[in-house]
Amino acid sequence: MVSVDYLEHPNHDVIIQKIFQHISGYHTDDHMDELKHEPIFTTILAKRRLNSQPTLSRLN
Repeated sequence: MVSVDYLEHPNHDVIIQKIFQHISGYHTDDHMDELKHEPIFTTILAKRRLNSQPTLSRLN
């Protein structure tokens, strides 16, 4: 049996991440698949892993 980690991301966390993403020059949701483990983003947002592209897109 395989254990899968599912992280829950409240909408306010997703919005804050999108704000930092845009300030940093990453204007499309596609960028977050590459940046979800980026140390600067995870430190600023105090998260182990950031939202993925599908999570960001669902907010829209």
